[in-house]
Amino acid sequence: MQQNGASLSSAHRTGAVIGQRSLLLAGILLGFALRLHRLGAESLWYDETVSVHLARKSIADMIAHTAGDIHPPGYYLLLHLWGRLTTPTLAHGLEFLYAWPSLFAGVLLLALIYALGRRLFDAPTALLGVWLAAVSPFQLWYSQEVRMYTVGAVLALLCLWAALRFVDRLNPLRWLLVFALSAAAGMYTLYYFAFWLVGVNVIVLGLLWRNAERSKRIVTWLGAQLGALLLFAPWLPTFIRQAIDPPVPPWRAPWDSASALLASLAETLAAFLVGQSPPAHTNWPWALLMAAVIAVVLAAMLFTVQQERPDAAKHLSGVIITIAVVFLPVLQLYLLTAFVTPVYHVRYVFLYAPLFVLVPALGMRLAWHWRRLAAVGALAIWLAISATAAVSFWYDPLYRADDHRSAVASLAAQWRPGDAILVNAGWIYPILTTYWPTQPAGVDGVAPPPIAQIVRLPDFLQDHAADRSFFTSPTIVRGGSVDGAPSLGWGAATSDFFAITASDAIDALAALAETSQRLWHYRLYDTVSDPDGMLRRWLDDHMTLLSESPVPGRDFGLVQLFAPQRSSDQSALSALVCFGEQICLLGDTQNATVSAGSPLYLPLRWRASTPLPDLAVSLRLYDRGGRLVAQTDAPFLPRSSDWPLDTVQFQPFALPVGVSTKPGNYTLELVVYRSEDGRALPLPDGEQTVDGQRLRLGEVTVTPPVQAPVLPAALASFDYIDLIEARLDRTAAQPGEIVRAALVWRPRPGDYRDDYQAVLTLRDGSGAAAQEWRFPLGGHDYPSGGWLATLPVRDFYDLPISATLPSGQYTLTVALHRTADDLSIASRRGWLSVRQVEIGAIQLEPGRTSS
Repeated sequence: MQQNGASLSSAHRTGAVIGQRSLLLAGILLGFALRLHRLGAESLWYDETVSVHLARKSIADMIAHTAGDIHPPGYYLLLHLWGRLTTPTLAHGLEFLYAWPSLFAGVLLLALIYALGRRLFDAPTALLGVWLAAVSPFQLWYSQEVRMYTVGAVLALLCLWAALRFVDRLNPLRWLLVFALSAAAGMYTLYYFAFWLVGVNVIVLGLLWRNAERSKRIVTWLGAQLGALLLFAPWLPTFIRQAIDPPVPPWRAPWDSASALLASLAETLAAFLVGQSPPAHTNWPWALLMAAVIAVVLAAMLFTVQQERPDAAKHLSGVIITIAVVFLPVLQLYLLTAFVTPVYHVRYVFLYAPLFVLVPALGMRLAWHWRRLAAVGALAIWLAISATAAVSFWYDPLYRADDHRSAVASLAAQWRPGDAILVNAGWIYPILTTYWPTQPAGVDGVAPPPIAQIVRLPDFLQDHAADRSFFTSPTIVRGGSVDGAPSLGWGAATSDFFAITASDAIDALAALAETSQRLWHYRLYDTVSDPDGMLRRWLDDHMTLLSESPVPGRDFGLVQLFAPQRSSDQSALSALVCFGEQICLLGDTQNATVSAGSPLYLPLRWRASTPLPDLAVSLRLYDRGGRLVAQTDAPFLPRSSDWPLDTVQFQPFALPVGVSTKPGNYTLELVVYRSEDGRALPLPDGEQTVDGQRLRLGEVTVTPPVQAPVLPAALASFDYIDLIEARLDRTAAQPGEIVRAALVWRPRPGDYRDDYQAVLTLRDGSGAAAQEWRFPLGGHDYPSGGWLATLPVRDFYDLPISATLPSGQYTLTVALHRTADDLSIASRRGWLSVRQVEIGAIQLEPGRTSS
């Protein structure tokens, strides 16, 4: 009987262990899944673009840059190594891949919370803590952000875990080494880590003071602090200088009233439950709830101690350690803000916050012994509030990250040679360097010229103010802090932060207006660099606003386009042609050369002879067969209805020439039409007029792309040639009509090249060939044997449908035959060989019959 009882007890313990491990694994997997949800779905906000900008630098340049900034280089070094491993790009997972170090750290936090929960409390409390942390909106937010806070939090908990292992005399020297390494790594990650180390030292010294060998052990502990300091010593002089004389402008205003202080306290307390996305967009209810949770758990602990319940003393010690190690750093943050310099932001609180989930977890654990229904209800309410806040974080537009990706892409697409790009708060230029397109993406992809240079506003005034050719390539002009402290950036010419006097700023803006054709103004945080709005007022007073687009998101960014208010030469240009006897195009025909995958820039000048309605322009590129290969439509800026009569209006346009456009000669045409109803203005008859409304503007020579684009996976492969895309201009036709197919091909690298024929076959429902067409691949003017590796080519095929074919459903297939001997080239889809490659379906409808 005793053996049977022992066996049952052992089986019960084994089952309990398996159950706990299963719940732990489930909690960690839940946390991983939630942190993966919508990872990289939004654009990076400004701070995150700084992370990417620095991670892309060489290690030497990165360290030099961070030495003049406000954060140490540790996280950026980690991100640099991760970027080298995963190569994120705009087309392939920039936001998603760069967020993975934070996601990894967020999952590690769950494991460390469990380990610390078992040490400070017990296994059930630790399990509850893991589940609360898994759904914590605060942790979800920073586990998806490309910043250093989650990595710092992992190092913080690792420090505490190592310190407690040392206190428990479990391989003390080994854990002291772990502590020293993680403490130094934490300081290299985030300077606010120092506040955490103060809290850990207070806890450890308090625990060691009760030890009989306290003198020896305290000396050993202090030796570990010295070790961490020595590891941080190479960066210590930089840290001291950054702390005493920050090279940056003041980011935040001090608390100027009790209500401001209370608002920050509410934000801090609420963040432990709802993070930075509180439901109902208010913090006070959740802050009061958190204060009540802390009070209830402390009262419950005192009650269990008085009742001398088992583990009461351990639980009370765990609560004290948890609250102390979480709130002592927060207290230091508040004291520094109140009495020295305003540094508080709730994001810094996150570094210390993850362990706090053990406090409500313990409260639910205790309630389980007294009122199980109350414990289950408390857990359900906590999870429901967390889930609501998490949904707000993911989907509420109020918490949406600034969409700099779209804003910069739009600016890049609308940039024209001669345009200047002014970044008022000059340090935000990493937004543009991160998101400026540098490579065509997709078969129709187009990339603007790369950013040529980044120049400070005072340097532009000094060196380039009279250079009218300075803005022929994209150039960023960085504004400084107007009448800021001379110590900004420590006076270094390479710093992101610098001061500029108001008079120099005005002179530089005047020079910008005189030198550039148009001025783009990327506005964000300029109330920090220009608190009186002097630059904004000057632009409003001395330039003409052409367009203004908000940057969607929480920081109220704005992209503005201005035109200078200067007179144009009215006599140098004669009219090339007039549309509808209302608006005349000035100058000569526009012959040009452009590489595929680039915009064709057209600086056009116009003059209105009568009052105009709102008009728009359509630019079109046709091949020799009359097929349209590129088109763009755009309104006049400013609106043509606002133009004064007989005044030259400069209107730069850009026609995107897709990267798959075949090299060769094309015709450029232009149409002017009414924006309201799309009706084209008529043209007088002449050699350059087509259909009475299309103007032949000139001849365009398209050359091969200057770089390979990012393309989707191939639909099929024929030897070294991939079929990337296939499009039909229709899916239904009648016998006798022409179906037009457009196929995009790409030759892979290799020494072998040959000329091929594209064989397109129309097959009936049984798969039998009903009609066949053959075309030289690439045409006679650009045969496939001369194609350049990795560069796509779009080929057009006109397929006249036989008048004798019966109606029904047909399939169109393509094959390649070698021109020299008509050898059919084997085709593959992925790893599988296929006999025929389907590129579309066509429904042949009965032909019209005459009555």
